[in-house]
Amino acid sequence: MRVGVIEIMDTGHIVLAETLCRIFCVDSRNEVFLFTNEKHADNLKFLCDRFSNLTLSVKSSMQNEKDFLREIGSVQLDRIYIVTLIKLFRELATWRLSKRLFLLIHNLDEWFGILIFEGG
Repeated sequence: MRVGVIEIMDTGHIVLAETLCRIFCVDSRNEVFLFTNEKHADNLKFLCDRFSNLTLSVKSSMQNEKDFLREIGSVQLDRIYIVTLIKLFRELATWRLSKRLFLLIHNLDEWFGILIFEGG
């Protein structure tokens, strides 16, 4: 399976992106593509040394998000996982893909001010 993991927000959740890559890279039949920005690439490049089936694709600081998403969309993938989408919600809403898209919803309580322990 060809899997894409996208984490391109400056304040992203790289631990979650790393975890997804590790999960899919364990099966050597998978090809995993990690799409990230320059800042996160420095912290995640060690994964390429550990997993030969991982490809790192880095968005330069000069490239806009929409162009990078178009580039990602051109890669033949079976599924894509988007880790953080804070600023990209509008672009992602109009992104037409021919592959399965998975959003990882986390920190929902912070978005809506709902905390379980407060009886929200």
